Amino acid sequence: QRSWQHRWIASEYWHKEKNVHVDTHCRSHGYKNTSPEAYEELLLNSTFFFCPGGGGTSSYRFAEVLMANAIPVVTSDFLPPFHPDIDWSPCMVRVSEARVVDIPNIVRRMSEKKVRLRQKHCANLSRTVFGNPSDDSIQQQFLIAMKVWTIRIRNALRKQAEISDMILS
Repeated sequence: QRSWQHRWIASEYWHKEKNVHVDTHCRSHGYKNTSPEAYEELLLNSTFFFCPGGGGTSSYRFAEVLMANAIPVVTSDFLPPFHPDIDWSPCMVRVSEARVVDIPNIVRRMSEKKVRLRQKHCANLSRTVFGNPSDDSIQQQFLIAMKVWTIRIRNALRKQAEISDMILS
């Protein structure tokens, strides 16, 4: 699968990078998985976090990264939650599959101002889409669904108005 290819590339090229942790396992190269506690600590202390797709073009890591106040780094084939109704582009860093090897350099070249702006967008979108973690989970799921439907209805009404305008013109 393509997503595993991204993990292999990350493991192969990043395992000796300064300030880059690769959480994967490869017996022949000595890479080791971290414990769940270490992973959580790593996630909470990261500015950027690579979110390769899992079994497809999305990743549960995306939501984890947002909840940890980090910036998700994704490949160009990644589909964020509720796409295309919600625009995540101001938040995440999207990199072509051909440049996965360069991700550490790409994010290091971002100015402090751009990093803070992306973090702000991530926090706002996460709160808007996923709500506050302290909310009741069933109520939270309902509110998320209603937000998405509201966005979809607004988009459909806007497109309908555009089509009507084109027909009348």
